Amino acid sequence: MGCDGGTIPKRHELVRTKQKSETTEKQVELDMKWKYCVLTNQLLTEPIVACELGRLYNKDAVIEYLLDKDKDKPKMDHIKGLKDLHTLVLTKNPSWDNKAEKGDSYIDTNAAKYICPVAGIEMNGRYSFSYIGSCNCVLSDRALKQVRDNVCPVCCKQYTVDDVIVINGNEEQVSKLEEKLLKRKEMKSKNGKTKKKKDKVVVVEVSPLVVNIKTNNSIISQGPSTSGVTSDTVRNLSSATTVLGAKHKLQEEKIFQTKTFKSLFTSHPSAKRGKDKNGHWVTYNPYHY
Repeated sequence: MGCDGGTIPKRHELVRTKQKSETTEKQVELDMKWKYCVLTNQLLTEPIVACELGRLYNKDAVIEYLLDKDKDKPKMDHIKGLKDLHTLVLTKNPSWDNKAEKGDSYIDTNAAKYICPVAGIEMNGRYSFSYIGSCNCVLSDRALKQVRDNVCPVCCKQYTVDDVIVINGNEEQVSKLEEKLLKRKEMKSKNGKTKKKKDKVVVVEVSPLVVNIKTNNSIISQGPSTSGVTSDTVRNLSSATTVLGAKHKLQEEKIFQTKTFKSLFTSHPSAKRGKDKNGHWVTYNPYHY
């Protein structure tokens, strides 16, 4: 401590108080959620996708994550493929300046690249936004409260309350979204099991069958069977198909033997030219008869 030359230690040098925890600014947190990808911490660029928990991603980054799942990358159990994501339909802000930021110029941190198409509110995190899972349109909660009959004001498609997913919600909202996600997965698994059971069940119903086939010599007739599907009915059906095939062959042979069919070819005598009609040896064309 010294005390040479009349120095007196002060209180803050002797007593150490509990230090305050480091806190980030609210604007920085909002920018990280609404302007940067959750996976790569890079600026969001179109196409922008969102999961069913309301988090924003770059689509290219998610594809790379699905193709190469390293240990260093964060685990996302709720994303197993592109089917678990929604490509958002965003409305651009007409007053957005896409120029590079300069140190000597004024930077408006509240300015956002996208806005609500109904209320005109900027999508900067100050106001709550949601997207509709059935049509992927992004709207502010203020606009959704004014919508009647659950019809999207952008694409005019109907939706339900369960289709509305809050973007970057708080802990309570995220927990509710997780519950909805689990319910949807359970419903899908149940529907898949019922479909498999239906596919396994085979129902055979035989309607009364009457077959009358005429040939040149005989007539084959088969009436309805009362004992369901038996070997006799199958044999009769196979014999009926063979008779039909023979009948078609006979009809084709008759057509080939007619004069009108033969007259289509140059080998027929009616198509050949006489000697008087043939030209001189200079003008004679061997390809014409």
